[in-house]
Amino acid sequence: LTNIHLTLAYDEAQQIFDTGDVWHEMGLDAYEAAHHSISGNFRNTAEIYELAKDLLTHNTAISANYYSDSIPTIHGEKPKLYAFSDEAAELDGVSKLAMGLAKKHPDATIGILCTRSTLAQKVRLHLFYTYNVRTEHLIPGELFSITKPGIKAAAIAGSKGLEFDYVICAFLEEEKIPGIKRIDAELYEDALNKARNMLYVGMTRARKGLILTYASSDIVSKSRVLNDLSPDHYEACGVAKESIHSRLAKKVLTKDDYGSLVGLSVTHKVFGHGVITSAS
Repeated sequence: LTNIHLTLAYDEAQQIFDTGDVWHEMGLDAYEAAHHSISGNFRNTAEIYELAKDLLTHNTAISANYYSDSIPTIHGEKPKLYAFSDEAAELDGVSKLAMGLAKKHPDATIGILCTRSTLAQKVRLHLFYTYNVRTEHLIPGELFSITKPGIKAAAIAGSKGLEFDYVICAFLEEEKIPGIKRIDAELYEDALNKARNMLYVGMTRARKGLILTYASSDIVSKSRVLNDLSPDHYEACGVAKESIHSRLAKKVLTKDDYGSLVGLSVTHKVFGHGVITSAS
């Protein structure tokens, strides 16, 4: 028999699939004597890492000593968080942001990463039919060029293991990430942790620059996962309309809001969860 040395790498913060305990299923003890932690960050700028780390500190499934206090030595621009008034404005805004990056950095790779592959395809179609800009759709199992400069679109889950010079994590609305209604507290926290992992994966694909976007309107609202991010670690850009949920909670509704209330899922402190069927 020949002695074989096998090195396996595992990042608990990037577990976004329901695959269970992979180490245990392989018959390995990830925390035995042969286990070593890599503390350095060799991809992101210090600014990107600090923002992504905010997600780790709020993730209840990850122990505090799991992530490193080692900050990357490379510095860059502070990440930006763009707010749009609705999904249509966000779609066009994301397209323009990507085109702006491509024009400013013609030799760079720009990744538009979405929570779903269908959203990535939606951006590609908008860029092509509205601005005649061709992009590459990165789909696992298909051929694509990750190093060729230009705009590329992908689902966050399909971007694991890849990296881009600049990344736009788009469509970060509550309805998409975590994308579930409030359920049992424990199950909901698990869903939030998986959403944190998903966004962490997307954010850490960026080498030089990072942009996050969301829309807030009567139909969609800002993902609560974004509330984990410290305002000190990003630059807020754009102005979004306050969501109907927020105005309802503050009791600052007007008659113009009544039509938007019908069909809204709400939780009452006395009557519990329900759906508004009429408003007057």
